[in-house]
Amino acid sequence: MNGLDDPADFTFELEADGRLVRRQLARRLWEHRGWATGLYHYQELDPATEAWRPARAALIRFRKVGGGWRKHAAINLPAAVAAAVGPTLTGWFPDADPADDDHPLD
Repeated sequence: MNGLDDPADFTFELEADGRLVRRQLARRLWEHRGWATGLYHYQELDPATEAWRPARAALIRFRKVGGGWRKHAAINLPAAVAAAVGPTLTGWFPDADPADDDHPLD
């Protein structure tokens, strides 16, 4: 995660011993003035049962430093918390139009 040329290059997938142990289900990225925010939907493999755990969300902030992007901060949200964020934000910004999003990467 250190020194990325572009935050769009970052994937939240993780391998251990050649095996996928965290898989990215979806993502959304926003970039503005030397900062980028990534929202990742992912699952982790439970090593005891070999089953995928319930999906979670992660918010990661990147900062442009010396021409490259570096991870600045991160937070992981369990499904119940992640699901509650959407309605809360919609309530706070009822007149917001997603089409007016002027800083998306993808």
